[in-house]
Amino acid sequence: MHYFVEAIIVGIYVELLYIILHFTKTPFYIELLVIGFLKHFVSYFLLIQNGYCKRGSACEATHSEEDRDNNKQFIRSIEKDTGLTFLLESIGESVAFLLLGLFINSVIKNKYVTLFCIGVFLHISCELSGFHKNFCLHQCKRL
Repeated sequence: MHYFVEAIIVGIYVELLYIILHFTKTPFYIELLVIGFLKHFVSYFLLIQNGYCKRGSACEATHSEEDRDNNKQFIRSIEKDTGLTFLLESIGESVAFLLLGLFINSVIKNKYVTLFCIGVFLHISCELSGFHKNFCLHQCKRL
């Protein structure tokens, strides 16, 4: 799947998390931290990261041609040594959501548009910077 389409899906996913979690009068900066953390953390348990390991544009590029030809399956693997990495990834994403969200929200005063833009921008940034490729190489395990 092309990374721009993935980014739109991520933006919608962030919106859904916000709609589900927005039931209190929590300050927006706290919501940004929580949604950023949960976006990464919950996606593992919803098997979204497994889907990315199988069909994400960065992961498809890192799989060998032989694996693709043999229809090998890839999953996000959280083993004892990567559990801390996973937690740190989630915390890092929450901080990125906070920083980017405060900036975007100072320009665009609509929280829904802000959150959608954060999801899209972070996904595209991670794709272009190589974070996703690194994720695929080190976190996706072949079955």
